[in-house]
Amino acid sequence: MQTFSELESEKQQVLYREVLDLKNQGLGYKKIIKKFKEEKQVKLSLGTLSYWFNNDVKMIGGENYFIPEPSPELAYILGVMFGDGSLIFNDKRKEYVLKLEAIDKDFVEKFSRCSSKLLKKERYFAVCYKKPRSGHSATYSVQVRSKKLFNFVKEIKNNFYGGKQFIEEFPAEFI
Repeated sequence: MQTFSELESEKQQVLYREVLDLKNQGLGYKKIIKKFKEEKQVKLSLGTLSYWFNNDVKMIGGENYFIPEPSPELAYILGVMFGDGSLIFNDKRKEYVLKLEAIDKDFVEKFSRCSSKLLKKERYFAVCYKKPRSGHSATYSVQVRSKKLFNFVKEIKNNFYGGKQFIEEFPAEFI
């Protein structure tokens, strides 16, 4: 038996819609949980269902909204990730992070703005200031958490030609 969070994103989306359909048909929390446990071998918690039914849920499984389509923001992010950016996966916390650290504050802030717009966030990702160590310059950093964007960038970094369609339309932003 798997928990909902252990499932792939696509399967989570399908099951989420099924849960909402069952609720609209009049089934209660416990009946939905029992049905999924018996028929789909998926464990759902009462708290999860309560949250889904009582809040405007925009994402499932902790993933930020991302659809890979050509845009100036995506071209810029890809350019940064081929240059100064880094991909970090924290296995213990299951975090997928795109990170940029640089001495140029404007560069880091633009990465934050583009990432926020691409992921449909209302606010920009936080830019952190790091004090200079002796003999070094101060740096600024930003961390963007998104499993879908992380996997997309990783795939493009492994096969540059796969990302050509996302870059060709906005070459100035990529550079």
